[in-house]
Amino acid sequence: MSLQDELNALRSELDKQVPPEANQIMEDLILDLKQMDYAAKGPQTGDNIEDFILPNIYLNKQVGEKIQDFILKTHLGEEVQLSKLLTNGPVVINFYRGGWCPYCDVELNALQRALSEIEANNGQLVAISVEAPDQAINTQATKKLDYLVLSDVDCKVAEQFGILFDVTPGYDGMLNSFGIDLKQHNDADKSQLVIPATYVINTDLTVSYAFLDEDFRKRADINEIIDTLKKLKN
Repeated sequence: MSLQDELNALRSELDKQVPPEANQIMEDLILDLKQMDYAAKGPQTGDNIEDFILPNIYLNKQVGEKIQDFILKTHLGEEVQLSKLLTNGPVVINFYRGGWCPYCDVELNALQRALSEIEANNGQLVAISVEAPDQAINTQATKKLDYLVLSDVDCKVAEQFGILFDVTPGYDGMLNSFGIDLKQHNDADKSQLVIPATYVINTDLTVSYAFLDEDFRKRADINEIIDTLKKLKN
């Protein structure tokens, strides 16, 4: 079963459990993000990157673009610098919403299962969220993740990638009704999330693969990630 198949099965189960009004709030949020074009389509196979014009005012990182270096801390307070990781090979960056999100739970576990194949193709896997460090500790520990889990506590990296957004009051209230207080969970002054995104960054800081979708129930195809790493390896 593919990751998206797992996510679709989860959605079917949750749709039965979540009140209709809550489902509508989720759909409204996704529609709002799509109308703002948060995840503009990147270049397709065979496109000339130089000829591609980004239609996205939020400047999501697209295939062929270069990104800035960044430094984040692990849940243990150790600094991790992207450029230093890249000296050992390409880096797979996965932005997830939070350990509280059931769709992120499925995705993070699927990436854990694929970790050996990612590493066999010279890839390094890093998961980033705007969760507070103690929440990142919990996410990594409870899910038994063997890859780096980093806290973007001031949201600077998420802003750099153009995937950060302010949560609507309706969505924020819905999460609170489920016992999820984003401000408290993220140790932040306001409720913010990222749209789920996955990138493969080549050693020269160029984006070799990019997946973004405003619909948090959709995630990157792990086979595509591994295929990208294989191409870079060869």
